[in-house]
Amino acid sequence: MKHHFLKKSFQTTHSFFNHRFTRAAFHNTHPKNNVFTFDNYIRSMETFEIPNGVNEIGENAFFGCSSFKSIIIPDSVTVINEGAFAHCTSLTSISIPKSVSKIHGAAFYGCTSLRSIHISEGLFEIGKNAFYGCPSLTSIMMPDSVSKIGINAFKNCSNLKQITSNKQDLFDEHQFDDIDNIEFLNHLSSKCQSTMS
Repeated sequence: MKHHFLKKSFQTTHSFFNHRFTRAAFHNTHPKNNVFTFDNYIRSMETFEIPNGVNEIGENAFFGCSSFKSIIIPDSVTVINEGAFAHCTSLTSISIPKSVSKIHGAAFYGCTSLRSIHISEGLFEIGKNAFYGCPSLTSIMMPDSVSKIGINAFKNCSNLKQITSNKQDLFDEHQFDDIDNIEFLNHLSSKCQSTMS
């Protein structure tokens, strides 16, 4: 059985990207180094739980895992790297724990079924194209901790109608050009701050 080793970072080889899973078992074979191995991956896994203790989700780690509907990210994760969940086309929801400080570019690019994002207070930066091409998204609540949002982070999210944020100026003025109307609401009052068209 071929193993894929992960050392404090959830990183896989390209040959692993397009496998579809039914079950994955993790064993901490080297506890001091936080090394984990995949012992079994087959087809059609829908829910995947990243092991607690993983600090980073590596670049393109789950690229193209099209059967994932739900992914559980533990509080140990601090960074989600570029393309980590790109083209996970069945993924419907994601919860970003408060431990995550940065979501890199294109992390959720092309997640066409993604309807719900829960972003916890503690996230500081969302990279460019992070949620590009997620047309099932209808609303986002952005915590006050976010201080930087990259270009086109929410571009081509054609059904996005409402963003709750106290920092409207963080958003690139052109990333909503493809959306007819979008409301910005304030966290405290939920009063509409502006409408972009």
